[in-house]
Parts: sequence; C-alpha cells; structure tokens
Amino acid sequence: MPRLFVGNFDFESTLAAGRSGQSPSSLRRVVAELAPVWVAAAETGDMIWCPEPIDPRYFEQLQQHGFPGVRPVSRSAEVPTGLELVPWGWTEGVVRWGRSVGATVNAPPLESVRMANSRRFSHRWEQDAGTALAGAAMAESVAELFAVIGRLPPAGTGWVVKAEFSNSSRERFLHRVGRPPGRPRGHQRDRRRDRHAEDGEVADRRASDRDASDRDEFDRDALQRWAARRLGAGHALFIEPWVERVDEVGVQLTVPRIGEPRIEGVTRLLTDIAGRYEGNEFAPTLDDEPHWQGAVAAAQDVATALQRSGYFGPLGVDSLRYCDAAGDIHLRPIQDINARWTMGRLSLGLRRLLDPGEQGTWCHGRACDGLAGTETGLSRSCRIVPTSPAVLGGRPVQRRSAVVISTR
Repeated sequence: MPRLFVGNFDFESTLAAGRSGQSPSSLRRVVAELAPVWVAAAETGDMIWCPEPIDPRYFEQLQQHGFPGVRPVSRSAEVPTGLELVPWGWTEGVVRWGRSVGATVNAPPLESVRMANSRRFSHRWEQDAGTALAGAAMAESVAELFAVIGRLPPAGTGWVVKAEFSNSSRERFLHRVGRPPGRPRGHQRDRRRDRHAEDGEVADRRASDRDASDRDEFDRDALQRWAARRLGAGHALFIEPWVERVDEVGVQLTVPRIGEPRIEGVTRLLTDIAGRYEGNEFAPTLDDEPHWQGAVAAAQDVATALQRSGYFGPLGVDSLRYCDAAGDIHLRPIQDINARWTMGRLSLGLRRLLDPGEQGTWCHGRACDGLAGTETGLSRSCRIVPTSPAVLGGRPVQRRSAVVISTR
C-alpha cells in the first residue's frame, strides 16, 4: 500500500500543549521546511504532505541521485484515498486529519505514545536501571528545582534542565561553567563544532568563561520564569549534570504489535558544542561497533517494555558515551527515548545510496553550510546530494540539508 508521510515535526510541542493546545506559530515554517526529508524513507509511489508547495521538479531531480519517485501534495482535497498514514509521531490531531482524507490509520493507543515520549518514563527507566547520571533528578516545583541544582556535584561543568516533552535540544535551560573535564587519550573534539556559539540557548552566555567555583552564578530569575511556565502546565522538570560528550548514537527499532521488537540499525548523532543536532552518520558498519552493544541491548529492553504498555511503531533510543574528570569513558545507554520517527531512523534509508566501501553523513542546518547548493561533489571520492529545496512557498529555505558520501 502506498504511504502518505506527514511531518508533524512539532510533535513534542503538541504533546506539551495538550489536547486543546496548539504548537507555537514559529514552528510552522520549521515543519514546512523539514517536510522533504521524508524522501529518505520513502519508496516509489509514496506521497509526502508538504504544508507549503514544493516544485515537483525538485523530487524529480533527486531521482537522478538514486532517490525514489515520490509526489508532494499540499491540499487535502488532492490526497488519494486508501494511502497508509505515516506521521512523524502519533497525536489526536494527526489521527483525525488522516481519517478526514481517507487514509488508512493504524495508530497505537495515544496514551501509550504520550507515556513513552515523556521524560518521566526515560528518567524512571534510568533510575531503575542504575545508569542515571550522578545527581540527575526530577522536580515538580520551583523550590525543588533549586534544591536539586544546589545538590549537584561541585566539580561539574554545569547542568541542564529539560522540559518533560522536548527534542533537538529545545525546551531546556543550559548553564555551563569552567573548563571541560579531562579527555580520554586520543580523543579530540571536532573543531568545526567548537566554532558554533551557544546562540539561541536559554542559558547564561558568560558561563563558558567561568571557573567551576562560580557554578551558582546564573540568572536565577530567568530560570524561575522559564520553570514556572512549564510547571504551571502540570509538567515536571528534569535536571542533569552537563557531561563531556565523546560520542552519541541513536539505536533505531521497530516495535510490532505482536512479536519481538527488531533493531533496524544504529546511526551516529552529530551535534555542536552545545548539544544541538547537526546530522547523522549512517554507514552500516555502525551496527556492529562493540562499544555500543550494551546500548543496543538496553534499547531492546525499552522496546519490549513499551510493547507491553500497548505501543507499537518506530522507536529511537539515544545513547551517549562521555568522559569524566579523570578521562575515563562511561556509557549512558538510555539518554533519550523517542517513540516516533527520528532523523536517525530516516537516515537509514540513505544507506541505499552507498556503494561498497562508502560512508555517508546527512548534514542539517549550519552543518551543511556551503554544501546544500552543491549538486555534484568535491572530488571523485566525495559526492554531495542536496536534500532540501532552495525555495519553499516562494521564500528561501533556512534549514538546509545535504548528504555527503565519501570512501572510507
């Protein structure tokens, strides 16, 4: 059955707003610009819902690079009946819309979707498994929040407060202090990521220049206002110490209604110095890297537990390797749980573009500056395929993306 892909990339915002709420208007353009990324997972004959019109010739050009033939659709009246609805994440609104256009809707119980994507669930799972970061805690009041921050280890490099529903480093308050802890031997940070300033973060901009002894010097009023809005909506907040990232992957799974959950693949997450998403590496060799096998096993356990709760569908579990002050590396097998599609899951579909001996990176946003407008490649051993149009709805696209393929 041909599929209709719907990119409700404001999924977490919708969960946070509740049944009667709506996502902020600022996210509408983001949703529209991200719609073409579905081509990574699509097959010939599938359709992609595009909130703002996209020139069909854009998708025709992608076919020349090995992508399937898909059709964009921007009006509900133009959607053929009988397509299988595939949303980014299941919500009441997307279910209702899918039925209104005559799509086949196979949604899991929405209460299981909300539970699985809540940070309450992942926090409780880490605590029960004994893999939570030292000092990580949940707060349900402003007083409790400041008490938890006050109890964090004094020698840390900062902390982050996360909202109950969030993704891609949105909906967080980040405070960083001092210098990074010791690095493991042979580990070097990607200098390209270091160049990115922490603009756009709800954080103390001067924190990165401070010594750890200044850990209490942050804008307490700003944090209190930020926290009060989220706590007032009935959501909890989650506090974690900031750790020095070594590497991060997403374990991609499918949870069936019946039968054992299956691993679809492992993709490496690329982020900037502040932890914001910049892309994925998607080579098949990542599936068998030894130091991620513990994360794969933990993700399988999470999938089994969610299946028992009634959830079925795509699942992405983010896992982190980090180093402490002594330079020792540790694994945080369950950092985030996403009971929905993820960019890492989409990037698995890009493996079909790889020839034997090649590796691929899917760059997004600032990570693909200077790449998205390139139609060919840098050399015989490196080719670049833009995966976002230059113009959308008559306006230039701000969130560009491109696939970079090179020989290993």
